[in-house]
Amino acid sequence: MRFKLRDLLNIDVCGCAVSMASDEVKAAIASGESVEKIEKLIAERDRLKYEFVKKETAEALVEYYEATDEYEDINCIEPIFVERMAHDSVYDRKKPLRELLRKHGDFNEIVDGIVVNGRVDHEPNRDVIDILVNDLINPAFYSLQSNGDYDRAATIAMASRYFYLDDYHGEYLTALNRIAPHAYHEGRKITKIFHKFAEAIGVVNNAKGSEWNRKYALLCDEYAEKSDITVCFSIGLPAFMTMSNPYDDLRGPAMVSCHSLNSEHSYKAGCAGYARDGVTIIAYTCKDISNQNSRYTRKTMRQLFEYRPGSGLLLQSRLYKCGATAGEAYGGTIGKQPESKVLRELLEKIISECEGKPNLWRSFPYCGNDEGINFYDANGFGGYSDYDYSKNAPMVAILKERDSDCTGFPIGAQGRCWTCGDLDNTIQCYDCQGAPCAYCGDRYNEGSMYEVYDEDGCERLVCGDCYSRYYSECTCCGQAHETSYMHEAIDSWGDIVMLCEDCSENGEYHECPDCGRLVHIDDECCVHDDCGDEMWVCPDCRDSNYTMCDDCHEYYPDSEMEDKLCPDCCAAREENENSEDTEDKNEEAIA
Repeated sequence: MRFKLRDLLNIDVCGCAVSMASDEVKAAIASGESVEKIEKLIAERDRLKYEFVKKETAEALVEYYEATDEYEDINCIEPIFVERMAHDSVYDRKKPLRELLRKHGDFNEIVDGIVVNGRVDHEPNRDVIDILVNDLINPAFYSLQSNGDYDRAATIAMASRYFYLDDYHGEYLTALNRIAPHAYHEGRKITKIFHKFAEAIGVVNNAKGSEWNRKYALLCDEYAEKSDITVCFSIGLPAFMTMSNPYDDLRGPAMVSCHSLNSEHSYKAGCAGYARDGVTIIAYTCKDISNQNSRYTRKTMRQLFEYRPGSGLLLQSRLYKCGATAGEAYGGTIGKQPESKVLRELLEKIISECEGKPNLWRSFPYCGNDEGINFYDANGFGGYSDYDYSKNAPMVAILKERDSDCTGFPIGAQGRCWTCGDLDNTIQCYDCQGAPCAYCGDRYNEGSMYEVYDEDGCERLVCGDCYSRYYSECTCCGQAHETSYMHEAIDSWGDIVMLCEDCSENGEYHECPDCGRLVHIDDECCVHDDCGDEMWVCPDCRDSNYTMCDDCHEYYPDSEMEDKLCPDCCAAREENENSEDTEDKNEEAIA
């Protein structure tokens, strides 16, 4: 099945061209150029931006599509949807928010946002440490076992437990000191203790790019109480359309949700709804933000924020991340998360700089707040509103020196039909939700429907239920027609089949004069009628209504047979018998 968005991949505009055009606008404003020139530069920048957003979104969706098995829903996305969504983003809903964020010195036109670094508190995962430690020491352990040194192998296994079980001064430490007497010192970092232990058992491989070094680095990261993260705060259309990774990713599981484009939930229509509003910012992390495939199909964490320019009022919604198992969101977290505070503070700093205000905010839980703060879904929004549930720990932050008394605003917007691009709160509007069944009138996805032909020979589509109940396939041409308009026939194998009107008259089948059924010309049987004339009937009628003459071996009606002879043969036999009698009498007279 061909994914139609590939047609947009040939757009000849790169992100660098948009960045250069944006810099020209800033330079013209800074140097006091005429309004007319500045407007002309802005128009050219926005034109390039529009073309780039179309191409970037198409590329993101193609990569998303190719990371999964083929899904009907994703395949129904047409270029017109991307074109209209790109226009909304560049020229309409997101434009005021983009102009605000462009005031930040690090605004990036390619990701349509700002990339910043932060640090988050990290609770080591003992299960992950267990796996990494054993992967790193197993070569020594198995080598000792294969050589019969079971005591030392058992001691190494005991010592390894020191690194992932909470017993730093018991039997595990004793075993560690037996294997590596100089590894443990009070106050030494546990990762350095492990490295000394690994050296003692001979498994360290410091070669550049070695698997051991890679896993040791992962172990150090897991032990770290704080970890560095790179976050992109974006208002870009491709980031919203791919806000959650695809289900059934051929590369392995990743962070998914009801907004994944190939999920079974209707909430995925919210991707376009969030992209079309004027307030939502998506924060996300991935392995490599500079890599398009990584940022659009392999996000490791994401969270939505809502901010109306000039309001000084920020809403933080639910955090989604890899490895989250709570709830039914398949990536959605429950309760407060250390990453949420870091993401909120990073965005507060960005907004303060763009608004020209001191970075002073006060924050509090949104659900049940007593300050009259109230956010609500915009009319026609088809997405999932995480901020409505206290278990998702939504937070509000208010800029202390704000110039507005705003207490809330609508979130989301009506999305667009993925097929025709018209405004709608589902992924496909009524007119595009498949085609009407020509028999029952209900609408179905065209991929699940069957082609049939009506009594006038015109092609139609019907649903599977109507097809199985009211239609049959013509054995001759393979086309399906309404069963009531078809003819029962007997093929050359003697099986009963169905024929359409045209095939029943194409000369390959003749009507049996006795039963009226059609019979294939290769299977017709020659018989004689009451008058002795030849005619052709089906095998069943021949066997039921006719008998083979013992003399001529041809078939005649049962009613015409006498002593298993046809009328002609019967008359001939009588004539022969009479002739023989006459001869006998003549011979007697002569004698």
